Amino acid sequence: QGLLTTAETSFETPTPPQTGGLSTGGEDPEWAGSGCSGWWARQSYTYVTPAWYSLYVLLKYRTLRNYQTMDYLGPRMFDKLIFAVVIMALYWNMGRDFASDNVPNMSALMYLCVAQPAWGAVTFVPTIVIERALYVRERHDGLYRPITYLIFKMIDELTLNWLVGLGTAGIIYGGVRLAGSYIYFWLMLLTTLSNGMVIAYGISALCPSLDVANASVPTLLAIMLFLSGFLIRIPDIPVYLRWLTYVNLLKYSWGGLMINQFEAEPGAAIGGHPILEYYELNGVDKWGQLGICAAFFLAWCIIGWLAVAFVRHHQR
Repeated sequence: QGLLTTAETSFETPTPPQTGGLSTGGEDPEWAGSGCSGWWARQSYTYVTPAWYSLYVLLKYRTLRNYQTMDYLGPRMFDKLIFAVVIMALYWNMGRDFASDNVPNMSALMYLCVAQPAWGAVTFVPTIVIERALYVRERHDGLYRPITYLIFKMIDELTLNWLVGLGTAGIIYGGVRLAGSYIYFWLMLLTTLSNGMVIAYGISALCPSLDVANASVPTLLAIMLFLSGFLIRIPDIPVYLRWLTYVNLLKYSWGGLMINQFEAEPGAAIGGHPILEYYELNGVDKWGQLGICAAFFLAWCIIGWLAVAFVRHHQR
């Protein structure tokens, strides 16, 4: 057996078997026999460890160590905690006040709760780009499949975000005294953050460099925020741009939080119109909105898998 030890992890694996499909000369075996080249190509690999064992090793040597270092935990915890404390202080005890002069404040709060996970997605942008060379080498050596790597990243990030989100959502919900379901509020924030994470992963895997990824992810999320329905109502968006709202994750996130907050108070109004009617959210099922956000997560996971599996920016 050969032992591969890197700065990131250790795998014990048998020496990869020699097969006729892999080149042993100067040609890169990652692309040998693929019949195509460029940044998108069909790849052929021989994997020497089962998927479950690869996932176990990644979690044991990387996730556990990540959770012991503040360089990893800090960017994923402190921004959310600071945001929650500031929001609690700013909107203290205003959540059950449905007077017409406070309804816009609560609508803005729901928007901020959607925007923060979108902004926080930038934290995840460098991960894929920085790890790309290590990923290419370890995958080329047959240590794990792309789906294994992606599942590892999901577990690595989401486990921490579930725990942190449970606390930060409680700080906001309790301090502001929001109406509606706390479980729904937490689930929607978590789902939105999870979407931001996989969007960052997918776009980063598609981009050739960190600079391109750092520009692309915030631009995409900013467009989503513009078209979420709060800054400009959906009916007021020009027709030639309105179709974008149907594929806008943050429209459904914000709409779900608005329904959760105001569905039990039909008298809450803005400009003489019931608030949910004003934003065309009356009669909309909030759980349906959450389900759509979950479907977006699955779609972006597929995009992320396609990117890490088939997009090639450099050779080993």
